Amino acid sequence: MSLTFFKGHWQGTIAEDSRNAIKSTPVAHFLETSTSFLESREPVSGIKKFQLPNDLHILMNANLRSREMIVRADFLIKNDQRLLVDKLVEYYNNKLSQEGKKNINFTCKIKYPDWNILSIEIVTEPSHVNEAIDLLSDVIKNPNFPEDDDLRNFKRESLVGGNGVITIFGSGEIDLIYAKLKSGFQDLPAGQPLVSRLISKPPVGSTQFQKPTLILPDNSNKLQFYFPMPFSLDDVTRQLIRKAVRSEAYGNVRDKNGLAYRVEISQPDLLITIHTDSDRNREKVVQILRNVFRSLALGSITDDEIEAIKQQIINEMTVKINAKTRNLKTWVAQCAQDELLGYESYQQRIHQIQAARPQQIREALKKFFVLYLDTKLAPEAKGEDTIPQIP
Repeated sequence: MSLTFFKGHWQGTIAEDSRNAIKSTPVAHFLETSTSFLESREPVSGIKKFQLPNDLHILMNANLRSREMIVRADFLIKNDQRLLVDKLVEYYNNKLSQEGKKNINFTCKIKYPDWNILSIEIVTEPSHVNEAIDLLSDVIKNPNFPEDDDLRNFKRESLVGGNGVITIFGSGEIDLIYAKLKSGFQDLPAGQPLVSRLISKPPVGSTQFQKPTLILPDNSNKLQFYFPMPFSLDDVTRQLIRKAVRSEAYGNVRDKNGLAYRVEISQPDLLITIHTDSDRNREKVVQILRNVFRSLALGSITDDEIEAIKQQIINEMTVKINAKTRNLKTWVAQCAQDELLGYESYQQRIHQIQAARPQQIREALKKFFVLYLDTKLAPEAKGEDTIPQIP
């Protein structure tokens, strides 16, 4: 799986409405607010592309404040298939109109004629994105073309051949979108990337990286450990895992003489970023983190430590509630880009954290880290674990 930024000629052929939306929000703001651990090696536009395990693709618009979401499927049309476009547009427009629901607007058009790409596009609000994805999934997986030899050939060459690309513009629950697409398109054939890759890092929800992945950015004073979180984990458990790791890592590293550092935990998966004072300290930090992960995998974190972590999370959320409720109008305006969308959501999350028992959290931590560490890891086990060594 990889992250790819669009550039060059592809950018030049973006439809006018999409291009205007992209210009409204810098990509740096998007990466900072949504997936801060993904870093571009060169300036790019506000579009990013994720490659799913089955090689379908997601593109997202950087305009997070938009209340409009566009879900789009793209198909590569070969030059000798251009005569089929009218038939395809007519077929898909009829299909989407028949399947359409309230508050969902469907269009079918050629977005990039120079690139011979047919786009099936659904425009809706974020609250209806599930319906839109379900519908688009059904249309793509079960096109049910009429008895037409040309269309059957298109289905075989373009769908079975794997040129399908799923595109999402606008705001929305990113985790939910990944999970939906992952399950909805699991059985589709592999596709071919339409653009070259610039960087290769594990995106959200990756199933390809089964074990911790060590990432060494260009900055020699920084190293990162990446843990993809399973979709089955609930939000509270995710939050507690991140906080527990930060607490453990910080407590272990800060007491070591000669290690000037800070630790960052990124969402929505677990990415640990360690900033060290020199390249020489890298191996020290890696060894400390090995011990931290081993400790969490063995469930050695105490009840008092867990309760302290829970209280810290609750305190942080309470501060957010107080700050946001002082200006309700601003809060509502920011809902589209906020992880938690309202007062009731905050309160519900706090109650869930308060109700989480230490043993329950400990078991979740053990299950999570054992999943990625060597399964033979035990108190009496000897030798190295599976966290990768510094090259």
